[in-house]
Amino acid sequence: MPSPPVPDDVLIERVTAFQANGNNQVQTADILGISRGALQQSLKMAARRGLMGTSPVLPGYQIKKTSTQLGPSGELQREWIQQAPDAGPEFNVPAGHMVKGVSALVDANNRIVQQWIKTKEETQTDLIAAIKEEFEQYRGAAQLIQPPKETFADLMQVYPVCDPHIGMLAWGPETGESNDLKIGVDRVNNGLQRLMSLAPPAETAVIIQTGDFLHADSQSNATPASGHQLDVDGRAQKVKLAGVQLLRRSIDYALQKHSRVIVKNLKGNHDPESAAWLNIALGLFYSNEPRVEIDLEDGNNDIWLHLFGVNYIGATHGHTMKPERMAMVMADDNPEYWGASKYRWMIFGHIHHETVKEVGSVRCESFRQPVPKDAYAHSHGYRSGNSMSSVTLHKTDGEIGRHKINFPRGA
Repeated sequence: MPSPPVPDDVLIERVTAFQANGNNQVQTADILGISRGALQQSLKMAARRGLMGTSPVLPGYQIKKTSTQLGPSGELQREWIQQAPDAGPEFNVPAGHMVKGVSALVDANNRIVQQWIKTKEETQTDLIAAIKEEFEQYRGAAQLIQPPKETFADLMQVYPVCDPHIGMLAWGPETGESNDLKIGVDRVNNGLQRLMSLAPPAETAVIIQTGDFLHADSQSNATPASGHQLDVDGRAQKVKLAGVQLLRRSIDYALQKHSRVIVKNLKGNHDPESAAWLNIALGLFYSNEPRVEIDLEDGNNDIWLHLFGVNYIGATHGHTMKPERMAMVMADDNPEYWGASKYRWMIFGHIHHETVKEVGSVRCESFRQPVPKDAYAHSHGYRSGNSMSSVTLHKTDGEIGRHKINFPRGA
């Protein structure tokens, strides 16, 4: 129910106290036993009801017009003062909204008298369009890197990037190990570079980002579906910039080792919208680099399927399906790849620890996350190590080797 109006006698009491204390709001509010904000609202109400006289300028009002009457000798005889409620606070576009249009009331001289600003909630379509427009200026900005002198055409090196949760904040005394934006970026960057230095010079490299690349999708710092509150280090734009720079450095490093680099970003439950704009940003940046393959128009960021020789490879985040469903998706979505393959491998993350389950002929494998756990995972008893891996595939022989970089606690 709305609050009842403040009686005139109460307003008069507060106005009298205010004037008796030299118009000092803090002192008056203290004497009356009310907050300063309540006193300010009372003064505005009193002014509107005519309980404060007409002495300029009333609290919450501004002078709109003045008129004077002068005597025969030029002396001031009468003065008229027209006041109007003061302007409200400065307008800011609400969070998650964008300006839809502006309407204006103008006078005979085309001067603005009043203006209306219309906003609407920003949708994913609006966001993608804005990102494309913003990153268009960076189209083809990547400097071409000299390809390696020799690579093996029969080899593909797969670099899964699983659940790095860039921007996640963890406090060591609470979780056993600290993490922040810098620690996370450095760990993933160094892990990928070490894996690439150990890998054979395969002609083709795949950097497959399986989702939850960013800890939060927006400045709300909550998971979009469940609204689970997240601990994030830094503003959303700062975290996103760090994520793009991390992937760009990794691609540049891969170009020095491999002749062809395929990059795929998938949706996670923490960052379902980020996969699309990561593909757009990186796709435009490397648009003039024929050795980098990023489909910036790809609308399917839930599942990735690829055929290399007799190797059928798939990837998904893992929050929308179990391994049994993953195997069925591989067979159903691309029967041509299924028929041409001898070795079938599905990569996923989400659970932050290593598992392997064979579903028929499909090896469904989850990987550890490279960064420490957050407060939620720690409080729920989740415990696992941190590492990153890369896997070498042969066109006809399937998997022939892998490397692993472990991150000991506190490293």
